[in-house]
Amino acid sequence: MVPGVPVVKTIEIREQPVLSFRRTVQITANGVRYRLFRSLVTVGVVAVAVAFLMNILSESLIRRAIAARASSRIAELRRAAAWVARLTNPPTVEEALQQLAAADGEFREAAKQATAYLSFFTALDYARRRALFHGAAGTGAFDALQDEAALSRFRDGLKVMRSVRLPSSLPSFEEFVRGWPKLKEAAEGVRRKQAEGIARVSDALRGKPLLDALADADGAFGEAIRSAGFALEPAEAQRVAQHARRVLDTQLVERSATAPQMRQAVAGYLDLLPNDVSARVVWRLLRSHKGASWYLARQGESRGEAAGLPADRLVELARVQDEAESIARAERMTLASGGFTGSGERMDWLVVASMLVCVVGISNSMLMSVTERFREIATLKCLGALDGFIMLMFVLEAAFLGVVGGLVGAVLGTLLGFARMLVPFGSLVTASFPIAQVALAIVASSFLGVILAAVAAVYPSLKAARLAPMEAMRIQ
Repeated sequence: MVPGVPVVKTIEIREQPVLSFRRTVQITANGVRYRLFRSLVTVGVVAVAVAFLMNILSESLIRRAIAARASSRIAELRRAAAWVARLTNPPTVEEALQQLAAADGEFREAAKQATAYLSFFTALDYARRRALFHGAAGTGAFDALQDEAALSRFRDGLKVMRSVRLPSSLPSFEEFVRGWPKLKEAAEGVRRKQAEGIARVSDALRGKPLLDALADADGAFGEAIRSAGFALEPAEAQRVAQHARRVLDTQLVERSATAPQMRQAVAGYLDLLPNDVSARVVWRLLRSHKGASWYLARQGESRGEAAGLPADRLVELARVQDEAESIARAERMTLASGGFTGSGERMDWLVVASMLVCVVGISNSMLMSVTERFREIATLKCLGALDGFIMLMFVLEAAFLGVVGGLVGAVLGTLLGFARMLVPFGSLVTASFPIAQVALAIVASSFLGVILAAVAAVYPSLKAARLAPMEAMRIQ
């Protein structure tokens, strides 16, 4: 120390302390708890938006699952009718191509390409088909492109229609078109072979109706079908025979119900007018063993056609008939509407609008939170909090609220979608509910809720981070 010289105090500059992420999360969670009402508002905004999205997604997924199940079940119920058509008319070229694609052989890959191209052409509207190959439909499009000039016009048309994309590259398609005549000849060969087989099956019928003969598909007539060149496995033959017998019994019951004496008996039993007795009314009567037993008793008295059927068989036929009607109705109601949600483009835009409203609502809530916490922000900054910490705190708070709101909204939307589908489709919903897909949609919707909340909080958190401490302290 030198006399007369002022003492200069040494200032030690240390590194800025940084709180750990865990401590930051704890502080944010405490802030959410202290501002519970404001937090519930933000959670509600996220939950409503996510619930709306999840409701649409769950309905779309359930509809698709029901449509797939209905299509499969309808094909199962119409198995005998499908074999009647197959043993009556030769396949079209398109059907022959599908058979070639399903069988091992030289033309398998080419036939797969053909079916893919045909699906692509079918999806095009008439104006585009006309511009590409003069409106030709089906395999006629391949025939129309055999001319080099037509192929050149097709190539030029694709250049103009930028939204149209072939299932493969253009050179691969052109190579397929050049090999089409050979593939078409193979498909025609399949048609000729099956036409010869149909003629042999017709000879084996000996005047007997084909449906009646299919009731013996698991016996001698099945052997005749196989000897004609058709692939009818024993298990398939047994199912065809069962379905054919069911169709014959169904027709027998419906014929028996048209007799005037039976119509009057059913009308008196159900307290209806005779003209109101239809096949549907009779099938409703036969759903129970009591109704079936009564019906058989009246058939025995009038020597009706269905008198020889047991009551259990009538109940089984009635339940299958009821199932067929409900499945056919479900198939009509589950027609695809397009769009990424499967509910149409209009609904897609409504989803996008709801997401925007969600972002605006969260941003407004977070801005109000910033306004209410000016002194808190200023205090934190005076204690050494950095701008990044302030911003992270607000984004984390919004993300927490997004997690809760997303989960609540996803669950509520799923339950609402399930309930809405349960009304028109009944037990089909529970039988075909796509658990894995819906669970994945719940996770995706919840994650979307977190993302929306975090993105919406960026501007309010940036505003809070840039707030000057002294200016904030002066605000009352």
